[in-house]
Amino acid sequence: MIYDLNLYSRPTRTGKLGNWTEVARGWQRKKRAIGGDWLGGFRLTEEDLSAREIVSFYENHLGCVLNESSCMRASWEGLLWEFRLVRNGREYRRTLTSAWFHNRVKVVYSYPGVADDEQGNLAYDPGGNDAFQDDGQDFSEWETAAGNAAYTIAVENSDGTKAWGFLGAAFTTANADDSVYVFTDVERGTAGWNGETSAKTPSTYEVSGVDVAPARQDTDWSENTDASDEYGEMNYIVTLGGTTPEAAESLRARHLMEHAWPRSRKLGGGSSQGTGKKGDPVTLEVTAAGFWATLNWRYRESSRMATASALITTLVTASELVTAGRIETNEMRAKVDADPIPKRLGDAIEDIIEQGDLSGNVWQGGVVAGKVLNYEQAPTTVAYYERPDGVLVNVARDPVWPTLMGAGVLLMDEGAPGGGQPAGTSSAWDDPRVGYVDEVRFVAPDILEYHLAGEEPGVTTLVRQIQRGSGE
Repeated sequence: MIYDLNLYSRPTRTGKLGNWTEVARGWQRKKRAIGGDWLGGFRLTEEDLSAREIVSFYENHLGCVLNESSCMRASWEGLLWEFRLVRNGREYRRTLTSAWFHNRVKVVYSYPGVADDEQGNLAYDPGGNDAFQDDGQDFSEWETAAGNAAYTIAVENSDGTKAWGFLGAAFTTANADDSVYVFTDVERGTAGWNGETSAKTPSTYEVSGVDVAPARQDTDWSENTDASDEYGEMNYIVTLGGTTPEAAESLRARHLMEHAWPRSRKLGGGSSQGTGKKGDPVTLEVTAAGFWATLNWRYRESSRMATASALITTLVTASELVTAGRIETNEMRAKVDADPIPKRLGDAIEDIIEQGDLSGNVWQGGVVAGKVLNYEQAPTTVAYYERPDGVLVNVARDPVWPTLMGAGVLLMDEGAPGGGQPAGTSSAWDDPRVGYVDEVRFVAPDILEYHLAGEEPGVTTLVRQIQRGSGE
């Protein structure tokens, strides 16, 4: 093998779990110019391991660190992100995908005006009181009998005009508590309305909480510390259009109960008739993800404008597992817009990278082995050449070791038509024979595929399979 696959404990623990090179069948992985070490995967079968060993792997190794090394150095690193186990004809799944696993939760919501579905006939000032009546409503749930008002009411009239006030105590006109006193001030010192009600016909209304409307609200964070101590802190924000504080907190608790641990989930349901196929081979499909994926375990909740490189550093610092590596200076001013809608760190960093700089240069960045994020201007010189016979070589004309080529490089196709460097420019980016490699894929045992940026997807000539050495 030209590579080794070593497995280590989860990032919250220490320890090596062995070399899995020989049993990790079909190993392949990707690197991207934006993202760095990306996705990978392999499968475990009964050709190499017992059924018990495969099931044990499924039960115990999700979230562990996988390291590919070549030539005495790390060439790819990530987490075991998702397992799909097939046993007795049934399929089971465990995953670190945020929708199914999160151990620290908050709920962001608005506490909106409430147009209640119990609405009936509406009227201003029943019984000569400064009040509002809805004979289909029970206002006791919104009343304030003492102290400052807790709710406001806003009424829209049939002619489009509006009136509003603060709610006091509820009382009965036709049905139980179908009316409520209204005040112009939150202290409930002056009875009456803000706006015109005389000779107006109310058509609809909304009730809002005084302390919470109309700004965005959020609960405190709630965490299952046992789960985060084991797997790392996976944050998750549930965004709702409108609810009450009590309902938001209840939803937060339910999310933690259901998703704090990456539980095993059976896919496809089941049947009381016993549809399994006992005795079929046990297999496990393993998906790995580079540490870039863990950037989205945390959120940015406030907006900020700064230079691009300063923002990148700030965002990476907020990550749990990734640290800043080589961060080149980029003076272009950028903004993270995270208020009122929070933004995941990885998504925010990707947005900044894609903006490039003020000179129109391409920038790139990603997380590589060692869990460090590098951010830099894309190269301006060719680093690799594809010979007319299909062999990929470096600037020294040595064949490329398939596991060691990264994305974010310039490659010249020496057999490409279209002439050479155009007149009046010395930039390699202008040479029609040169392409920017935005993704590479290594497929065991020795195949390297690359993709060039800016090309139509699905065109086979854009993905070259380069055999190590002779090009056979």
